[in-house]
Amino acid sequence: MERARAGEHAAFDALFGRYAPVVAEEARRHGLHGAVGDIIQETFVRVYQRLWELQDPARFAPWLRSIARRVCLGELRTRTRAQRDTGWEAERRRAAPVDRQALYDVLRRLPLEDREPLRLHYLLDLDTNAAARIMGIGTGTFRVRLHRARARARRLAASLQREEMIAMSGRTTQEAAQQFLTEAYEAIQARPERFDWPRARDRFTEARQTDPECYEASYWLGRKLAKDGEWKEAIKVLTPLWEQAEEEPWVPLTLAWCYDYLGQRGEALQWYARVVALPYLTDTQQRAARVGVEVPQRPKAFPKIPAGVQELPHTGWTARASHETVSPLYAIDGDASTRWTPMGGGQEPTEWLRLDLGAEAPIAGLWLDDDAAGQAPTQNDQPRHCFISVSRDGEWWKRVGEWRWRPNLYLEAWWEPISARFVLLEQIARHTPEWWSVFEAHIYRGG
Repeated sequence: MERARAGEHAAFDALFGRYAPVVAEEARRHGLHGAVGDIIQETFVRVYQRLWELQDPARFAPWLRSIARRVCLGELRTRTRAQRDTGWEAERRRAAPVDRQALYDVLRRLPLEDREPLRLHYLLDLDTNAAARIMGIGTGTFRVRLHRARARARRLAASLQREEMIAMSGRTTQEAAQQFLTEAYEAIQARPERFDWPRARDRFTEARQTDPECYEASYWLGRKLAKDGEWKEAIKVLTPLWEQAEEEPWVPLTLAWCYDYLGQRGEALQWYARVVALPYLTDTQQRAARVGVEVPQRPKAFPKIPAGVQELPHTGWTARASHETVSPLYAIDGDASTRWTPMGGGQEPTEWLRLDLGAEAPIAGLWLDDDAAGQAPTQNDQPRHCFISVSRDGEWWKRVGEWRWRPNLYLEAWWEPISARFVLLEQIARHTPEWWSVFEAHIYRGG
């Protein structure tokens, strides 16, 4: 791990060779027998991009499994979307160029660093090992480059296709952009508890490419890029919004975080200062700006799970909540695209979420996923101040933890194992206007 993070390709290849079977096992466990190779490739692309996030190299195996699990869930969601794909999206896909000349046209427009892996693998039909040897790099590194090149080629092909469809439809660019925006909002607002952020990102991207002056598309795309770790791209998208005098506090705050993530502390401090100078900040924005001035921010890291604990499966769990406009079962359904939330315009002391595990277990801690396993562009969507209690009978409760919000951290609490069946999270303070969400509750047993 340490050598791979230092840029040693052979070390990353060794990690790939040792742990690829672990990812394959995770893929088969999710029923993705025909997509094992794709799951392995996507998982290790993400691992390569986030090597520096893992502070304890000894935790590499569980960290890898968590990434593989998210990739598998994403693949399952993609398949579900494909089954219900209709309308303009289906027409656009059917019109995709499949002839060899069209492929050459796309390749000619790509930079050399993208053309070469695509040419070797798809035009010359070389496997990844042979292509990597020709380029003089490791197989794992080649697969990462191939993945990136393929993604850029797809975006370029979609852009060319979009231009042709707009010209044929007779619509203005503003009308076409609005259509893409409508599809993006449908992906994340069709039902208030369910999100499809990958599809929404695609639509925001298309809306912005169709109409670069579209503020909404740039705003949400920029925040999504920042959350996906594409900080330089996020800066390119969000900076013009500030220059256009659109003084939305989340724009300069996100820009400050991006510069911090890139290690450009001077630029980050300038953006934090701009945030502090804005009127009408929420308590969350004020605190995030103050913390950013004092301490360089890092991307949201996976919780530090103590050694010796094991995550409990959600089998047999039920849930109740103070607000059930959205079903609390979405907080424990194993699907990162669904969430429970009280909704509304703030957080109130009357809000609570109670989980019933169905049977007693030696509970030792928990953490809450508030950003759809890193997919949602929102940050800090969690309780500002809450108590965590456990109970054996649902009547008598023992307080085991207290959480006060801090920027860029998941809510997590750990304690000595206590035999209990119920877990309760209670808001104990009022905060506005942000509300909180639980996309997935992860509870652990000790011993």
